[in-house]
Amino acid sequence: MADSENSRTLSIIMQRHIVANGAEPRADSALALWSKWFALHERREGLAVKQREFEILLLATAGSAPGERKAANDQISYSRAHQEELEAMHAELEAARCLWMVPARTIAGVVAKLHALIEWEDPGTSPGESPWPELRLILGDLIGIGDLNGASKAAKIA
Repeated sequence: MADSENSRTLSIIMQRHIVANGAEPRADSALALWSKWFALHERREGLAVKQREFEILLLATAGSAPGERKAANDQISYSRAHQEELEAMHAELEAARCLWMVPARTIAGVVAKLHALIEWEDPGTSPGESPWPELRLILGDLIGIGDLNGASKAAKIA
């Protein structure tokens, strides 16, 4: 779960950077595409949680009997939740592909692209499984080099 926490922290830092530097997304289209991707990513994650809750409820309600499963599915709407998650996943992947294809013009743009790639490709396996912790450290390094964390402070001073 530590990787998950790091990812959320990086997402917050990216959002603050984009807000603090209002003109930045226009200067680097990767940032504007990252914002679009991130909204879809958050939506898909929410739908995945909802779908898992429905799946647990479905299994608890119906067990493994096919006839009981269909009736429980109709009542719980598991299939609809699963379909919504799949549609959100396809939209997120399309947005990510657009982001990865556009040339980054700033370090923040490179960070945005790397963040989306890590979030999409990380299988969420056991913590510490290479190369994910290393890639997250590199992402943190880029944020530090680009001073993305201090960008909001600089914007407030200016």
